[in-house]
Amino acid sequence: MKWLCIAFLIFTLPEDVPYRAGDDFEARLKFELKPRHAAPLAQSYSSLRSDIQQAPSLLPFLTVDFKVLRLYPGEVRVRVEDGMGETVMSRKVTEGMALPLTLGFTDDLKGHPDGYAYSIYFMTRDREVTSRVVIFFEENGIFRINGEPRGKI
Repeated sequence: MKWLCIAFLIFTLPEDVPYRAGDDFEARLKFELKPRHAAPLAQSYSSLRSDIQQAPSLLPFLTVDFKVLRLYPGEVRVRVEDGMGETVMSRKVTEGMALPLTLGFTDDLKGHPDGYAYSIYFMTRDREVTSRVVIFFEENGIFRINGEPRGKI
């Protein structure tokens, strides 16, 4: 029975779902400079002196503003998954709705040896997946939407 469930899950994964047309959505990258707090280190000479201020360095932090421009008939829901298959967001969707995707620091995105991905699935009321958008960041910083290169971070 366990093998039957595993086989069912493998064959019903939404990997064969078609990509969504590029004019049905808009994805904008938004960069902010945010402090990255390092882990506390052992006490050093500079931490013993009160006249030396150690401010955390500011690093680029990436957020993608994903806007749904058009829905197909019957689509009422959207599910966002990260590269590990974990659901990040699941909610009802309307035309013109913006979905902010917080991705993190750009160095972390580029640091993944296999790349870093987000998948956005559009679903019907019965949770049947009709189309998808894949946002992928390669190790060298090139980002792709549905396999097409869109720029470099």
